[in-house]
Amino acid sequence: MDEAARRAGAELKAASNAVSQPQWSLYAHLPWVGDDARAVRTIAQVGATVGGKILDDLLDARGTLADGGLRRDDGSVDLARVAALRRPLGAAAAPLADAAERLGDLPQNGLSSSIRDAVEAAADAAERAANAVRVADRTLNIAVPMLRGSHDYAVVFQNSAELRPTGGLPGAWSVLEVRDGRIAIGRQGSGRDVIADGPVAPIDPGVERTLGARVATDFRDTALVPDFPTAASYQQALLAAVEGVDVDGVLAIDPVAISYLLGATGPITLSSGTSLSEDNAVDYLLHQVYVDIPDPDEQDAVFAGIVKQVFDRLLSADLPTADLIDAVSRAVGERRFLVWSDEDAVQRRISRTSVSGALPADGQGVGIYFSDGTRSKMSYFLDVDATARAVDCGSEGQEYRIALTLRSTAPPDAATTEPSYVLGPDFREKGAQVVNILMLAPRGGTVPVASILGGRFPTDDLSVDGRPGALLTLLLRPGEAAPLQISMSGPAGERGPTPFGMTPTVRFASTEHTIPSACG
Repeated sequence: MDEAARRAGAELKAASNAVSQPQWSLYAHLPWVGDDARAVRTIAQVGATVGGKILDDLLDARGTLADGGLRRDDGSVDLARVAALRRPLGAAAAPLADAAERLGDLPQNGLSSSIRDAVEAAADAAERAANAVRVADRTLNIAVPMLRGSHDYAVVFQNSAELRPTGGLPGAWSVLEVRDGRIAIGRQGSGRDVIADGPVAPIDPGVERTLGARVATDFRDTALVPDFPTAASYQQALLAAVEGVDVDGVLAIDPVAISYLLGATGPITLSSGTSLSEDNAVDYLLHQVYVDIPDPDEQDAVFAGIVKQVFDRLLSADLPTADLIDAVSRAVGERRFLVWSDEDAVQRRISRTSVSGALPADGQGVGIYFSDGTRSKMSYFLDVDATARAVDCGSEGQEYRIALTLRSTAPPDAATTEPSYVLGPDFREKGAQVVNILMLAPRGGTVPVASILGGRFPTDDLSVDGRPGALLTLLLRPGEAAPLQISMSGPAGERGPTPFGMTPTVRFASTEHTIPSACG
């Protein structure tokens, strides 16, 4: 495969030389064929740019990863090799991003169908390659300082069967012990036991007015805050105050991300004899476990045990590192794997990536965040679809539109067939679910407005981190769908692309992290 890729790189270079001949400039200006000629020349030139030394370096890096080459025989991480691997990745990131941009910007209206298909395929391949290299490079950039020296990190299982803005209710937690590249799972516990008598850290006034002091007193409610660094810092403080556990940072992971990791590690077998794989992990962790095990403490013990088994498997010396990086990259791209460090230098690195789960520091972002209002595990039965775009560039700021559809996939007889723990023991309308939707506009913009079927939906106005927002509460019965249109605007003078944040759900995660500008 690697030899074939190198041959393809050589052929692309030869093609680029050919289309650089003077006659191709003439072809590009001819009627009927000019657009096709320009597109073919661009594809060949882009291919030649990345098909030489960059391709060779990436293939060498791929060989190192495929052989599990970042780990020693004892399973510890070879930090020197991790640092060295960043050189080819860092060198390739910018050219690949440029290639993706050039191909994506090619006009397609005047192209023949065969050339249009080739342009679309090349643009898609370049975009995927650029994203994969960027995520791998940034992941390794974060990993080196976090794995060097002596550190303890909390690994928090975010249960997306009960949604929270950062991904899910923080349930089971484990301590990841790092000693110069050697990693082990230490103490484990349940979020239900980590409750303080009062706030363990300062709370943003807008957040406290909206969500209350519980975000800094109850471990399970910390994730109601849509800014992961803030939520993680509350989790750190609560573990220290209540459990006497001191950690240097927090890693959050949801069941879908665990399924991706199981795709790299292969199946694991639980103490019950259940085999857990990439194919069945999500259904088991978010639904079947509640059918099989009614006791919440035993459920948390299962979750903690799975985290330990997965990490033990990840640390085995014979696991192909390339598969692991692919799994982590996918989870990061969907915001299902989040990281926070209390070391300023490390956190600065993290903050430049989507793994941070942070609200934009300048407040210029659009956000849609979900939380379960049923106190149940009914979010497993929630389907979501969303698109976000900027529709106008006016003097008062860009105007944004989010088309958001929520649908309950609960069976019609859920009220009588689902366990009480799934339905919500204290919720009266069994089988239905309440979804709270937190909508945040850019700082200096307008309060978000939601409508359904042309009528305005009632909301509560609020403020989070100085950003105008609104909270919408939606009741969904089995089979019901709610098509919402959400509008908001940014501040005057902001004309660039806008960061977009959204809670990942069981079956939907927005991988579009930026809304293109309407200002051209």
